[in-house]
Amino acid sequence: MAGRRTHSDPRNSLIEDYIKLVDKLQPRMLLIENVRGFTLPFKKHGNGDSKDTPYSTKVVGRLETIGYKVFSKLLDLSEYGVPQVRKRFIIIAIRDGDPALKKLDGKAPFDILATSREQFLSSRGLPTDKPVTVKQAIGDLEMTGKALMDSTDFDLKGYKQIVYKVRGSKSNFAKLMGNGSQAHPDSLRLPKHKPATIEQFTKIITTCTKGKTLGKKDRARLGIKKHALTPLRADSPSATITTLPDDMIHYSEPRILTVRENARIQTFPDWFKFTGKYTTGGKDRKNECPRYTQVGNAVPPLFSEAIGQVLKELAS
Repeated sequence: MAGRRTHSDPRNSLIEDYIKLVDKLQPRMLLIENVRGFTLPFKKHGNGDSKDTPYSTKVVGRLETIGYKVFSKLLDLSEYGVPQVRKRFIIIAIRDGDPALKKLDGKAPFDILATSREQFLSSRGLPTDKPVTVKQAIGDLEMTGKALMDSTDFDLKGYKQIVYKVRGSKSNFAKLMGNGSQAHPDSLRLPKHKPATIEQFTKIITTCTKGKTLGKKDRARLGIKKHALTPLRADSPSATITTLPDDMIHYSEPRILTVRENARIQTFPDWFKFTGKYTTGGKDRKNECPRYTQVGNAVPPLFSEAIGQVLKELAS
């Protein structure tokens, strides 16, 4: 579940506006992606044991009411080439009477997605029997063994980035992300940590279990107050990419990930450009969408392509 969920959050009612728009436009198909928490009920006020109907159930019911056949499933996007454990609730809705329903012949679109999975991955040089690891995703972006240069994104003193080599030893995944890009990818700016932070991160990646969120004992031992902090494990998929850059630590270097490393794990191709601030805070969060947020809130493009091909086939 991403972020704190409260029953009184006015954004909860936005789904009704969405349903009204769908009812007015009557598109042939809908594709909705949301976090796993969308399928979980809120606890009712005043009674910790009584629970509301999950919003996912409400949305499915409303779409059926306005004339759609609805299919839904909780998917782990790591099964579709995305190098992170990212569980998302997917809804596909097809208008009643649409020829696509006849094409399905009683099946669900997710059945087609599953049967086309191996061909989709193998045609892109990706493994079909195991997930892409975080090192395969960002290993060529490590600082180790590379020269550094001043950051090219902003005229800010003190920030560095790696001298990126377009050619070199790369995983099939990295080659796929770099396909068509003959220049430096942007957003390579490295974090500028304080010496104490680097020392603490070094202790984490050398003494804590990688791939697991730090537990109470490790946090107490290292004097860490932050609850969600995960040192990545090189030979496994990443934890879920979020909008908060300090949720994860690099698997071998005492630092947080760059925006581009997050983008790689989200399967953005290297030619895709991000603009704006890197981070923001306080009241500005309501009005700005910094780069880490742009990346963390996105639907991974590789998964979008996989499911988009299914919908294209049904719509043709």
